[in-house]
Amino acid sequence: FGILFSTYFCSLFWGWLSDGGFKRFLWFIPIQILWVNLHGSFLLAPSLMVIFSFFLVLENLVSKKSGSKTTFVPLSDISKLCLISVVLILLSLVNPLGSALLSKSFSMFFDASYLGKHVHEWHGIFEIKWGLWAYLWVLWQVAGWIFLIHARKQARPFYWFLMGLSLIFPIIAIRYVALSAILSLPILIELIPEREWLKKLGPTPILLLLIFNIWVGLNGYPQTRTIFREPGVGFKWDHVPLAVFEHFKAHNYKGKLLTHYNYGASVIYFAWPNILVNIDSRTELYGSEELRKQELALRSETEMEKYLLENDISFVLMPNIAKVVQNFLDKDPNWVLEKLDYDHFLFVRKDVSIWANNKSNSKEYFSLPMDQECVYIRLQGFCRFSKGCEKECAMSDLEISKSLSLKDPNCIKFTSVCSNADFACTNCKEFCLSYKNYFKKLQKSYKPSLKEPNACLDLIR
Repeated sequence: FGILFSTYFCSLFWGWLSDGGFKRFLWFIPIQILWVNLHGSFLLAPSLMVIFSFFLVLENLVSKKSGSKTTFVPLSDISKLCLISVVLILLSLVNPLGSALLSKSFSMFFDASYLGKHVHEWHGIFEIKWGLWAYLWVLWQVAGWIFLIHARKQARPFYWFLMGLSLIFPIIAIRYVALSAILSLPILIELIPEREWLKKLGPTPILLLLIFNIWVGLNGYPQTRTIFREPGVGFKWDHVPLAVFEHFKAHNYKGKLLTHYNYGASVIYFAWPNILVNIDSRTELYGSEELRKQELALRSETEMEKYLLENDISFVLMPNIAKVVQNFLDKDPNWVLEKLDYDHFLFVRKDVSIWANNKSNSKEYFSLPMDQECVYIRLQGFCRFSKGCEKECAMSDLEISKSLSLKDPNCIKFTSVCSNADFACTNCKEFCLSYKNYFKKLQKSYKPSLKEPNACLDLIR
């Protein structure tokens, strides 16, 4: 939403810059009200308007100091822009939380908060591991500055200020990479005709760039820390705990889930209303005190124990980096490990766990023949993408384990067990040999970036 609305706002501003018509900003009144009720970045529009106004004043001063009599934008018009900025802030009060939402959004920009420390997109571009998107941004900046320097005699001072802003934004936080492109794109469009060889190509370069940006948008955007998902072009299902969500559904689990910021939205999408996240990325719904409590719980076993009891947590889904949590729950007899992967783990409270209570939801399935491929579809979490596997997708892990006569429950608790020689070549050998026969088909059908079942299986005949 932020990218969409800020693009529209910048297009209105550039239209005004070309003809001076203020009426177009009336179209942004309903957009600003919609924005404030959809996404926390709603202060971008009034903030950018203030910054643009400052740049326009600075532009006139630079022009005057250079001896030119040119006034690019009259001070009266700049004053109107500032007034529009005030109106946009007032419109932002039209939300269920009123001024509290403005305060929260403002604090997210300037406070050293939980988000700034733990959320990848709030880190500067020089603080994180670079993916393809970062190199593309650098190339974009290089092209922009080359065009600007080449056309320096025709380029007004405002362009220099704006290109500087587009350079600074991602250094503050990589969430502003898209905004950086939005701010600099009009300058590139304006200056491209200055190069004859590009002029002959017409709109082709911009068209190709637009198609490429849409492709990048459809294939994913870096929103998590590199330890959980490396940033770059492309989206991989193996970083989304699909097997856990299918696990929740098959066992008809209900209750509160303690999870990390990175998983909150996907849990709500895949598992709501049965699974309720205790906290997620909608930080305006929680106070700083709640964020602080969770941060302490993730770092201290004592605080974790207290947090789980106080909030009546039934499930804990965390990335594997959360070693304090994993070690604590491993030792606590009141918790059962039910899912483990290279990226994340799921613990279930013992009084809820299907393993601890030996529960069975669908005993009638034991006597029916199972489709082996559907079993792996269920265990890897692809039921929502497949048809004809309703029976297997409704079976619990316990039922699948009994039906396959598995000696070790880790064969289905650990979703990448067949890539682990300690299990694949011992207790889970038959299970993994069968899985290997279906691996390529699963990979082709669902593109999940599954880890290939190798271990010692190539040596087994």
